[in-house]
Amino acid sequence: MPKLKNHCSYTTLEILTVIILLAIIITIVLPRFGAGDLLNKQSLRAIAYNIASDIRATRQLATSNAWTSTYSIQFDFAQKQYSIIAPDKTLETKTIPGGVTASGTSRYNFSSLGVASWTIGTGTTNLTIASGERWTIAVSGPTGTVRIQKP
Repeated sequence: MPKLKNHCSYTTLEILTVIILLAIIITIVLPRFGAGDLLNKQSLRAIAYNIASDIRATRQLATSNAWTSTYSIQFDFAQKQYSIIAPDKTLETKTIPGGVTASGTSRYNFSSLGVASWTIGTGTTNLTIASGERWTIAVSGPTGTVRIQKP
């Protein structure tokens, strides 16, 4: 019968120690190379997509309730929040995260046809972080189409 050779291996404790040390080193070193700014940029992109999704949802509410009045999304840039508003009540209020500056069109009204309250041009909401990264959410008046763009 063949003899088995002695194999050396690492214990679970040794592997966990190495993983923990690497995690500590990465959390200290990564922000110094601009990765923290990259995370902020990705977060701003996600915030822009979430707000655009809420604008689309407001438009959808207006088109699905064809016999009621206008549905709106109202931005309060000073308070860093926005509300989805039905004809008779506020449905939901959401906060724009800290570190993000918002500006632009403060209210989007959608009719039962999905048309925004203005008929010519585009309404825009701009989102900016301290590093200067900026995303724009544009809503077309005649169609109510919502686009997200990085200028």
